[in-house]
Amino acid sequence: MKSSAERHEGYNPFFALPGIPINKEKMMTPKFRAWHIKRKEMYPVEGLLYLSKDPRAIIFRDGLYRNPLPFGGENPRLILMQFSDQKDKDGDRVAAGDIVDFEYGIGIVFQDEKTSSFKIEFDTDVDNLWLYCPDVDNCLKIIGNIYGNRDLIPTWYR
Repeated sequence: MKSSAERHEGYNPFFALPGIPINKEKMMTPKFRAWHIKRKEMYPVEGLLYLSKDPRAIIFRDGLYRNPLPFGGENPRLILMQFSDQKDKDGDRVAAGDIVDFEYGIGIVFQDEKTSSFKIEFDTDVDNLWLYCPDVDNCLKIIGNIYGNRDLIPTWYR
């Protein structure tokens, strides 16, 4: 049986463009950041725990590792956002929930739940479109995120 990587040979997991080769030596290890709902701050996630019905994340805050906080279940305290393996013009890693300044306008990065690919939705005069960009490093700049920079969220998203 073929592995997942073999079945998807030439598949770029970031923007779902068939035929764009991926570097197998540089396969992505999933990394996350977390928005603390009560504190209204973003933290790096150092680990995930799935030991109970409420999955938890270990965050690093004020120079210390904190007790695992729930990000799922009935009372989540964190909102998890996965980083892609792409960076913007300034070298910052692109993550789900980022607000980006793009050559076509202001957009929001989403992670498609079915394919796990990252997409940018933006407003046009006609309709919202899914935009695919194989060279993200040169075509967008992160200007904020949907939780910490609500004033930057385009009106079509609100």
